[in-house]
Amino acid sequence: MQIMRVSKEYQAYLLFPLAMFYWGLVYWRNLFYKYGFFVSRRLPCHVISVGNITVGGTGKTPTVIFLAQYLQNKGKRVAVLSRGYGRSTKGTLLVSDGNGPKVAWKESGDEPFLISKKLNNVPVVVDEDRFRGAMFLVQQFNPDVILLDDGFQHRAIERDLDLVLVNSGDSVFDHKLMPYGILREPWLNIKRGSALILTKTNLKKPPPF
Repeated sequence: MQIMRVSKEYQAYLLFPLAMFYWGLVYWRNLFYKYGFFVSRRLPCHVISVGNITVGGTGKTPTVIFLAQYLQNKGKRVAVLSRGYGRSTKGTLLVSDGNGPKVAWKESGDEPFLISKKLNNVPVVVDEDRFRGAMFLVQQFNPDVILLDDGFQHRAIERDLDLVLVNSGDSVFDHKLMPYGILREPWLNIKRGSALILTKTNLKKPPPF
């Protein structure tokens, strides 16, 4: 079987138009939220979103685990809500009621499964409809705080704190939008967040001078 290799130059010609189309979708979606055509709904509890602006690992899962433990130590009832990327199931799924995972990792997705293993007394739910999953948590567990795992682009739920994680060894400014690059939305949209957290600072390479 012959494998056709596409040079980087031709990849740019192929992917750049798709990236511009994707930019248009992101731009209009955010504009509709800004002017109220799309509405973010409020939950009867506090919401903290942990997200990023690039594809790839920025340390969201360890941050969610840290925040959950920190809030627990402050006496708060905490729950975690994720979409569950890569899972074999659909709909609302209770990954953990606070006593470890109740399902296999393939059913929940690997990150929610890991979170449910690391956290005690913290229910974990996955749902592609974030608001539906959040209301399930509210009705079943009455949390003080819901942590939205990978929530920066999912704006259907209002949040009290919007944390944006950036890999400190990664130059966001040099990246392009998907699928041409790894940006999930233009880097200037970071200003929508409440706070920027630089992660993996211990792994950052020193400048070559």
